[in-house]
Amino acid sequence: MKRKEFLMLGTLGALAACGTGNIFRKGDTYTLIQEDPAKKFGHMLRDGLQKATAVQKKEKRILIIGAGISGLSAAWMLKKQGIEDFVVLELEKQPGGNSAYGKNDVSAYPLGAHYLPLPNRNYPELTEFLEKSGIISGYDPAGLPVYNENYLCHEPEERLFIRNQWQEGLVPDYGLNAEDRAEIKRFFAYMERFKEARGTDGKEAFAIPVEYSSRDEAWLAYDDISFAGWLQRENFRSPALLWYAEYCMKDDYGTVPEKLSAWNGIHYFACHKGKAANAVSSDVLTWPEGNGFLMEKLRSEVQEHILLKHMACSVSLDGTKKTVNVLRTDTQQSIEYSCRELVMAVPLFIAARMLNKEDFPQVLPRMPYGSWLLANLTLKREPGGRGFPLSWDNVLYGSRGLGYVNACHQNLQVVHDKIVITYYHALTGADPAELRKKAEHFDAAEWNRLVMDDLRTAHPDIGQLTEHMELRLLGHAMPSPVPGTMRRVLAGKNELPADIHFCHSELSGYSVFEEAFYQGCECARRLIKISV
Repeated sequence: MKRKEFLMLGTLGALAACGTGNIFRKGDTYTLIQEDPAKKFGHMLRDGLQKATAVQKKEKRILIIGAGISGLSAAWMLKKQGIEDFVVLELEKQPGGNSAYGKNDVSAYPLGAHYLPLPNRNYPELTEFLEKSGIISGYDPAGLPVYNENYLCHEPEERLFIRNQWQEGLVPDYGLNAEDRAEIKRFFAYMERFKEARGTDGKEAFAIPVEYSSRDEAWLAYDDISFAGWLQRENFRSPALLWYAEYCMKDDYGTVPEKLSAWNGIHYFACHKGKAANAVSSDVLTWPEGNGFLMEKLRSEVQEHILLKHMACSVSLDGTKKTVNVLRTDTQQSIEYSCRELVMAVPLFIAARMLNKEDFPQVLPRMPYGSWLLANLTLKREPGGRGFPLSWDNVLYGSRGLGYVNACHQNLQVVHDKIVITYYHALTGADPAELRKKAEHFDAAEWNRLVMDDLRTAHPDIGQLTEHMELRLLGHAMPSPVPGTMRRVLAGKNELPADIHFCHSELSGYSVFEEAFYQGCECARRLIKISV
């Protein structure tokens, strides 16, 4: 493929790797380690069952498929309430889903989500989890939580490479004219009003968890148009502001404002209202391994219930009895599990395959899944640059990528001989399925070049600094809610089978830790009521 053709396809070309399997080239400085879970599931289902040995039969009261944050949270809640007769099945060699992480000789580093905003105070289960995990260390006389200072993001927190130098903060400012600055100020004034708004039902207009949001038509109407349409309607035209809005939508939804519901675009800016005794609401909690830290806290509470490398292949329903055919991917052994209560903590398109119902995802408005490229680069030293110093979050203005986080930022060591940076790139453009087909023959060198070309804008010597690059491609990283999605989500009109329990952040239309945790805990709460 010619270089020009690769660039014309844009960054979504990296999606091709989702179907190529594991790639390692001796002598090169990059490794490709991840596949699209949909392809992986299909291939293993096809190839693994052919090699499966004799069937074992096992029985559990509750069976949870999926050890992402939703599945682990459901397990955590069950265990907290004294329920022990359950098992969690996970296809991968480690749990966590989008909160997975890696580690090398230099540092741990995220393989997905990398921070948690200060939680709102409307969900006590999350507060309890953070207390037990040592993240909230106490409360001040006013009742505000005191967060462990080691876990609050240290300064300097954010910087933006714009006009050949680094400025503090991610909102463009350096070199902007008065009109741009005034428009950005007006935009954030709008968002402050949205943050304080409530519906006639008394609920916050934009809340997190999403389920707590108002059903008032005045606010639901924002789901009828795209975020780009709303920005245009309100006469927001500053290139700097529009770039920032697009960056934010790619960051949380894996899509662009033209394809995203305006409700979700506004929600991004208006839903976080966390307060603390020792932090401001815009602060975040982060760790070298990103949200892998939170995942490990959940995992440690239910470790004995988790079975890794166990792929749930098919599900059959017979009255109150549910049967799940499971393949141990390490031994090719087939196991038949029967259970009274089945929890599917997986995306709906995976659940559809297990249930052999290809039209199953249509029970919710069909949300395209945003796809991501992640690259963890081990550098010989900190990268240089003019202006504001290396921060936790480092973004390049005008780039198609989302910049990088410094995985070593929370390390209290002042000087690092080597560091690991995690580069993020939301793969947007044409239809993801079409691009997967077009780009399936790209090789790993193309993705390595994509990352290097982007980072070289701010760091001309990035090639010389890089010892190794680990690429991870997430073909179905997160749902991207199109206009019309949130009306259905908030109306509870998912029409899912009543004899199966579903919990996944997709049901909220928002792939973040808080929503996954909420979905898992609420699912467990329903199971506990059944058990009483």
